[in-house]
Amino acid sequence: MAAGPIKRFLLRLPGFEGACLRLTRDRERVLMYHRFTDDAAAEPDATPADRFARQLDLLQARCQVVGPAALVDQEEGRRPRSRRPLAVVTVDDGYADFERVAFPVLRERGLPAVLFVTTGFVAGRSWMWWDKVHFALARAGTAEAAVTVAGRTVRGPLRTRAERGAFWFRLVPALRFVPDERKEEVIADLAGQLGVTLPAAPPAEFAASTWDGIAAMARAGIVMGAHTRTHPILSRVDGERARQEIEGSRDDLAGQLGEPVRWFAYPQGGPADYDDETVAIVAGAGFDRAWVAYADPALGDHPYRRPRHMVPADLDEFRWSVCGAEHLVLRLKAALGRPTGVSDGYWTGSDLAAALNAEGKEESA
Repeated sequence: MAAGPIKRFLLRLPGFEGACLRLTRDRERVLMYHRFTDDAAAEPDATPADRFARQLDLLQARCQVVGPAALVDQEEGRRPRSRRPLAVVTVDDGYADFERVAFPVLRERGLPAVLFVTTGFVAGRSWMWWDKVHFALARAGTAEAAVTVAGRTVRGPLRTRAERGAFWFRLVPALRFVPDERKEEVIADLAGQLGVTLPAAPPAEFAASTWDGIAAMARAGIVMGAHTRTHPILSRVDGERARQEIEGSRDDLAGQLGEPVRWFAYPQGGPADYDDETVAIVAGAGFDRAWVAYADPALGDHPYRRPRHMVPADLDEFRWSVCGAEHLVLRLKAALGRPTGVSDGYWTGSDLAAALNAEGKEESA
């Protein structure tokens, strides 16, 4: 999404960004990335290396880029208050493209980052279910498909790349609210319709880093955090499964790195994707902080509901978030009594996802 004319106008006013930075000096900027690429034409949804470099340079010019421990130390008075806002770069999941594309850009600038690792993915026990959908659609042997999710049919043509993308963006957000076993059934049904055989292990374009790579990056200054073992929606699994996922990923990482794991990020991380029980399990697992995947002043300073900004492709939108203008807008909305959060359909805003989530809440009430 590109910045609108008002944002672009304000960002070009002399002193605007500096004023926003001063007014929000005490608010950390925690940025969230997922995928990276060295071929933007082939992977338009991933962050290209050159764009990542430009974003890091802009971030470093406006903020002090640190690891998460510095945030905690400043918050708890063990670190002098920085003259510039603190910023943390975070990346979710543990794909191999972080190691191949993004890590060299960070290393060249001497900047830290946090990698939230889905440990079963890195261990080679699974691959991400949304990537299976992408793999199947990219190799579709038919002109259309129709699958049923919770009694609703997702149907669409698949003749062009744009049509396949539209189908993905309708199906995948809805599947996130479906139990894991049913997800796999739907994906198997789709693959069967399309005449595609899903490999047991992810192909190269969807592969994870290795444990050796994780350890090498940790020695080079990348901070490792836990992101569960298999990336379930924690609000949609029972408490024991959630505990196994959270504590298991902590233990997997600690065993590989030989040191405690202090940081956690909720899979998907929208307001419908975790709940009070999830937060209590994370706190009980001994993590120092945990992050969601959206920014909302209503989160306050809760240690296990820390906000993050999803990084936009548009550079002006990136500047808007980094300078603190977005936070000031949200504070103004809060003062006026207007909503500041994101909806339960958060992620892609899929209408089907939102409807299925509303139905799920009614069933569990």
